[in-house]
Amino acid sequence: MKQRYIKEYVISLVAHEVGHTLGLRHNFKASSINTVAELHDSNTTRRKGLSGSVMDYQPVNLSPKAMPQGEFYHTELGPYDYWVIEYAYKPFEKKEYSSEEEMLLAIASKNTRPELRYGTDEDCFGNSVSGVDPLCNLFDYGSNPIEYYAERINMAKEIFASLPEKAIKKGENFNRVRVMFSRALGQYNQGATIVAKYIGGLYTHRNHAGDNNQTVPFTPVPPQEQRTALEFLIKNYLVTDALTFSPVLLNNLGINRLSDGEDSRRDRLDFGIHDAIRNVTTSPLYRIYNPTVLARVRDNEMKTVTGTQPFTQQELFESVRNAVWEELMKNIEPSSYKRDVQRTYADIITAMLETKSMVNRDAIALARLDCSTLRDILKKNSTNKKLSGISKAHYEDMLAQFTSALDTKKDKEKQND
Repeated sequence: MKQRYIKEYVISLVAHEVGHTLGLRHNFKASSINTVAELHDSNTTRRKGLSGSVMDYQPVNLSPKAMPQGEFYHTELGPYDYWVIEYAYKPFEKKEYSSEEEMLLAIASKNTRPELRYGTDEDCFGNSVSGVDPLCNLFDYGSNPIEYYAERINMAKEIFASLPEKAIKKGENFNRVRVMFSRALGQYNQGATIVAKYIGGLYTHRNHAGDNNQTVPFTPVPPQEQRTALEFLIKNYLVTDALTFSPVLLNNLGINRLSDGEDSRRDRLDFGIHDAIRNVTTSPLYRIYNPTVLARVRDNEMKTVTGTQPFTQQELFESVRNAVWEELMKNIEPSSYKRDVQRTYADIITAMLETKSMVNRDAIALARLDCSTLRDILKKNSTNKKLSGISKAHYEDMLAQFTSALDTKKDKEKQND
């Protein structure tokens, strides 16, 4: 199994780099031609590979427990690869075409076929907020990234449950537990980045006018898909105890005191669990409330097909607020992890009121409504004697932050008057 794994990786790597030497660019949309189920079907993956092209950035294809293992890496030339090489290198023959231009146009006209889908660096933008298409990503597989990352997160949970026993044997360094824990946690980070692209997302198409089966350049992600993506992010990142770990596991996250390339950070010998969890659980908030993303959500309201209930900024703000402040609404104690999420939320929302933000005015109005709503609830909750000292202090701190932001906004409005 190890030899097969290594061999498939080398084939995938070499094929990708040889593709560059032949003039091929990255195709970050190619890995979306198969369903997630097909990725685990070895008959399918051996026949047509994991992707439409070797030019994508593709992760290892691991199957969940009790499911068959397909290919570990993409080892076959995909349909996109054959097509683009045909366009670049096919010799012109007068018997078949009257001119080379006619031949090239005939080849290029195939571009609307699903297996030839294409999106390169300036479509993906490294998975940043500038990328709009949920199917154009680095390091993913399948036609449904939400389904794909649901699997990956479940596998990460299996790894967490198996640590530390699964990671080390007698005589081995405990740093291996830390490395496996960090890599499993990394699946959460990757999943947040990609699934959040559905929010305010657009499916993109590169065909030209007159091509067979042509489509419009942009198709807004359907509202229900955006809602499904938001539910995924809320469930796995924002709700109470989305990520919790036993003290036994946390105390086994050792470090290799010799630099070995796997864990070179030396700021702390122990593992900074709060910092790590905060980075994971708050990452969707930074994406969702990015000014560019909010602008697309607002624009997409106007682009949604008539008769369909659009996914709106109001729905987004309300859904996230209710998830982040779930404990406050239910009068229960927030965990230390959740307090970090609430603080990050407060920082993002209040910043919309306190600075000359690039956020659209509808979003600023909704942020102000969130601040006033939470301020009022926090005021009523200030007499709750069931709260522990740290929870009471935390809520008082949040009340002061929301009140200050609202007062600052009022002062600015008076100055403008």
